[in-house]
Amino acid sequence: GLDLFRGEDPKSLEWVMRSCAVRALLPREKLIEPERGNDSLYIILAGRAEVRFTHDETSSRVFLEPGECAGEMSIIEGGLPSATVVAYSQCQVLVIDADTVWGLIEQSPMVAHNLLHILSTRMRRNNLALVRSHAQQRIHKREALIDPLTGLYNRRWMQSTLPRIVDRCARAGESLALLMIDTDYFKRYNDAYGHMAGDQLLVAVARVINQNIQANGHACRYGGDEFVVVLPHIDASEASEVAERICRSIREMIPHAGDTRVSVSIGVASLEPGMHGRQLLASADAALYR
Repeated sequence: GLDLFRGEDPKSLEWVMRSCAVRALLPREKLIEPERGNDSLYIILAGRAEVRFTHDETSSRVFLEPGECAGEMSIIEGGLPSATVVAYSQCQVLVIDADTVWGLIEQSPMVAHNLLHILSTRMRRNNLALVRSHAQQRIHKREALIDPLTGLYNRRWMQSTLPRIVDRCARAGESLALLMIDTDYFKRYNDAYGHMAGDQLLVAVARVINQNIQANGHACRYGGDEFVVVLPHIDASEASEVAERICRSIREMIPHAGDTRVSVSIGVASLEPGMHGRQLLASADAALYR
């Protein structure tokens, strides 16, 4: 019933069985490690083993079930293993040393055929696991740059991306504007209506900001009740129009809370020759306070 020996006459395998040992593994016990050479092929007889491609246990999960084998790649390549194999539960494994494996390949076309099939299946499965792992990493990376409350980019995105946008626009001689937006009297609003209402207000402000910037604009929650909008290919005059449109839309679209009318203040700055990202932010911040 083992994949490697499927279709082979059991009598012709008696010499193999006599030369093999059966090893017991406890959960979490390592069978193969990339840092350690491997000179055996292991076949899972009972239990379940896990293949880990990285040190992050959750990055990709591939399991070996009874009948499946591990260690064949390092024997064929003559190099170090490419992954860690660890017992997921109590396991029993059949241990076949490298000399016996090569003897099997030379003497049994069926075993050689089975091994090729195992290798091709393993490669396909491992590739799919790595693709899933990379996709998950991209999702995590994106989530790390998104503010969970508003769905806008967060300050980390601003710190990592704004210098690249500034550099690209400066080299190309293109316009670039930045809006620094502050929600007026937000602390007073929070104190009067509670933090949940304050969060709902920030979500509403973020939605209006997003609706009023062009397709190539980038909106970011900079911190607390402050937002930043990056506007490539927009000069100072056009950016002021965008800012006025945002102010007007917030006044008109966000309903009053009692006697409180929601409004924002916006500072506008544009990229000047020799200016870097921090200077552009500082310029917009100064304009906001003015």
